Amino acid sequence: MKNNFDYVLLDCNPNLGMLTINALAAANTVIIPVSTQLWSASGLNALLQTILKVKKMINRELDIEGVLLTQTHENTILDREMVDIVNNTFGSTIKIFDTSIPYTTKIGMANKKSTSIIDYDKNSKAAHAFIDFASELMNLA
Repeated sequence: MKNNFDYVLLDCNPNLGMLTINALAAANTVIIPVSTQLWSASGLNALLQTILKVKKMINRELDIEGVLLTQTHENTILDREMVDIVNNTFGSTIKIFDTSIPYTTKIGMANKKSTSIIDYDKNSKAAHAFIDFASELMNLA
């Protein structure tokens, strides 16, 4: 199947169950979304350990593309502190994407309508952020 597509994105639930393991086994690279909430950032260590195990035992080609900060609240002290923690803890070994995805209820509304944020509200901050992220990702290729 890999020869039929340029890119395939597998979006997994935020857990380390069999679906995630299977996705990692099939993937070439991983984009790790991390919300700037405390527990999401602290769960990054567990995910990184799982990725390393999958790379060692199942998929030697697996690489980490980078960390995408999501649900960011740009104007809060806590958010800025969490961004600093992620950058200081992981930034020297894992790419932290320049683009971050802001928190907005419009993403939830788009999900409720089973559509993308770009189709739901192409002028929203989140839609622009996803477009910027896609550009940033494509520039790495």
